[in-house]
Amino acid sequence: MEYSPHIIIVDDDEEIRDSLDSFFRSKNFIVHLFSDPEEFLLFKIPDEPVCLLLDIKLGKKNGLDLQDTINEADLHIPVIIMSGHGTIPLSVRGIKAGAIDFFTKPFSHNTLLKSVHEALDLWKSQNKNIELQKRIKNKYSSLSEREKEVMILATSGLMNKQIADRLNLSLISIKTHRAHAMKKMGARSFADLVHYAEILEIRDPLIKRYNS
Repeated sequence: MEYSPHIIIVDDDEEIRDSLDSFFRSKNFIVHLFSDPEEFLLFKIPDEPVCLLLDIKLGKKNGLDLQDTINEADLHIPVIIMSGHGTIPLSVRGIKAGAIDFFTKPFSHNTLLKSVHEALDLWKSQNKNIELQKRIKNKYSSLSEREKEVMILATSGLMNKQIADRLNLSLISIKTHRAHAMKKMGARSFADLVHYAEILEIRDPLIKRYNS
């Protein structure tokens, strides 16, 4: 199912909120408007593609503090900073904290739209990777402890005979455990298994990775 993208706007300027609301609705976005960071923090983030337009100056509050909260909560929302002329130095802090772009008011809505589409592409890419990590972790949890040991040692660079010596098992046993690990992980090749181990960030600390 194809969803309409969401745009979240946090800005205490009602005129700017209304202008952006009209523009993005005309482009088939689902728009969520907030004048205060505390209102936004009570909002349930959509599971569909979403981007946040964040003003730096929110009355006496700093929008970048909200960006820090988003990062700490690991919400994975692409952020675009909206800045007044006097807050450009602060925009650098926003970029360093992960904002993908910043715009100085007044700005072109069409130029902003291009950056929003890039942010939505980033959201899709990030969430695809997150889902892949979840699937791989679930598959890894289905392995027996012995299969995990063999997978770790094999993807760290040891040959089957070396693993057999290390674990004091027969070569046939190692091949069997390795084959079971491959099947349970859904690895079509040993290269796939190595890739999954890298995603899981698992390796034997006593072994220098063969391709390092």
